[in-house]
Amino acid sequence: MHSNAGMLLNTVSEAKSTPADQLAAINYDQAEQQFINLLEMEDLDKKLDAQPTIASNFEKALTAALTEAYEQESGSDAAHRFLQRVLYRINRLKLFWYDDLRRYTNERSAYLRDVRDRIETPWQEWELAQIDVAALQKVDVKQALIDSMA
Repeated sequence: MHSNAGMLLNTVSEAKSTPADQLAAINYDQAEQQFINLLEMEDLDKKLDAQPTIASNFEKALTAALTEAYEQESGSDAAHRFLQRVLYRINRLKLFWYDDLRRYTNERSAYLRDVRDRIETPWQEWELAQIDVAALQKVDVKQALIDSMA
């Protein structure tokens, strides 16, 4: 992801300025299908360099999902599910499933690595916020395991 970074960042910026009522109108199923199509493109990074708009709808949905899932109080289930499915598809490329080798053509894609990082960073912060770390640090793990087996 070299020269397409600027275009993708512009797309992300545009999506961030989208009003809340438009965020709710995002069709995550269509965005996921576009992402699947991107995954299956031969030499995705070069195609995105030449034509960054091929990922624009997915980028808008990704930005909306990140906002809905991690920046809003309620946290949209649909947004969380979309982000999980995108991560699954990216991480699946790291394992060989005895299927068509063409499915692995973009396993080292810089764009896919960027998408993964953009999802995982806020997800990890969100997960950490769900856990009372101070209380967990006070737990006697050995005793807790003994108690759970009793």
